[in-house]
Amino acid sequence: MTELEFLTEQRLNDVIESCRQSGVWAKLVHVIGSVFIDPEALMYSFISSSSSDNVLLSKKCEEMMMIDDNKEHDAMVTVRMFHLKC
Repeated sequence: MTELEFLTEQRLNDVIESCRQSGVWAKLVHVIGSVFIDPEALMYSFISSSSSDNVLLSKKCEEMMMIDDNKEHDAMVTVRMFHLKC
């Protein structure tokens, strides 16, 4: 099982500096792409160091994900109802 790869300001700065020194930017593209393609990794990226902020952020992310799920469900119900009427 692979470890969850997420970004911190320090990690991003380290990768940028490494790429700047080598003149090859493929590693930066890979790191950003691997984080942004994974919602969980993105959710854990750039989290504040304060634990109370982390709890609030986590709860807010969960709420947003639930809202998105509800919107998706509502859209599917509407499409199904439309198809039944036709």
